[in-house]
Amino acid sequence: MTFCYWLFQQRYENVYIYFVLMQFILQTTNIVSLYDVPNTWHIPCLLKDQKAHDAILRVLNLQGIAREPMVDEWTSMAKICDGLRDPVRIAMVGKYTGLSDSYLSVLKALLHASFACHRKLVVDWVPSVDLEDNTKKASPDVYEAAWNLLKVIEFARDVMNLQDANSTEFDCDTKNPLVILMPEGSKTHMGGTMRLGLRRSYFHVKGCKSAKLYGNVKYVDERHRHRYEVNPDFVPKLERSGLAFVGKDESGERMEILELPSHPYYVGVQFHPEFKSRPTKPSAVFLGLIAASCGQLDALLKPQGRENRSPPKWL
Repeated sequence: MTFCYWLFQQRYENVYIYFVLMQFILQTTNIVSLYDVPNTWHIPCLLKDQKAHDAILRVLNLQGIAREPMVDEWTSMAKICDGLRDPVRIAMVGKYTGLSDSYLSVLKALLHASFACHRKLVVDWVPSVDLEDNTKKASPDVYEAAWNLLKVIEFARDVMNLQDANSTEFDCDTKNPLVILMPEGSKTHMGGTMRLGLRRSYFHVKGCKSAKLYGNVKYVDERHRHRYEVNPDFVPKLERSGLAFVGKDESGERMEILELPSHPYYVGVQFHPEFKSRPTKPSAVFLGLIAASCGQLDALLKPQGRENRSPPKWL
């Protein structure tokens, strides 16, 4: 079976199919052409229309087992994407901003959330070395993993006036170690010492933004990948200064989700929510970021349980 992609319009499709037939010994039904479309969400519909699934099933002898592909969601999404006009601008801070593929999972999560809010995503890349930190602005923010830990340090320096606050990864002799190596971690043995995979985080603050975004559930399961964590000895001081650790692990000692209640949307997570984001089910924290950025957060946070949460607008 041959999938052919050229930069051509649909009206030239038969010409290119004939060209392939002349060059290779193939059945016409085994040639699938992918011509130019307004957005990539049309591709599954193109494959179905050309019965690519039937050709594959014939080779595998599975015609009597497989069901007809359901692409209604993709069709609706493709039409919505075609009509997106209002932009939502998101600043992406990173070390490797010259290589957008370095943050592909995050970009996809932002894209999924933007679709749900009917906004056209526009990303402004910001090299981290050029960034001048300032948490006093009122723009929505979301931080994950390493950035989440750095924001705890920045909060301690800016709000708590602990100018020497740091991570032991950067300064092992700091007098205010806000971020420390996990007890089960190791600086000398890199293999098998990270906190990896799906872990459960429990909400400890009822009615916080994060809990509402997840549908007011008691806990969430998200994927992790880290060696360092917020020093639990400093948590009481941080919370007295206004930072709220709304989510913790099963022991209650490891900080998983933080919020700054006085900020429109200032959320940090220890996990990587982008890994579970899907086109028809965007990540909750990324959805909150996009909604806050385009003025839809208040409507999104209206009381609702997991069972009666409204589906994405394209369903």
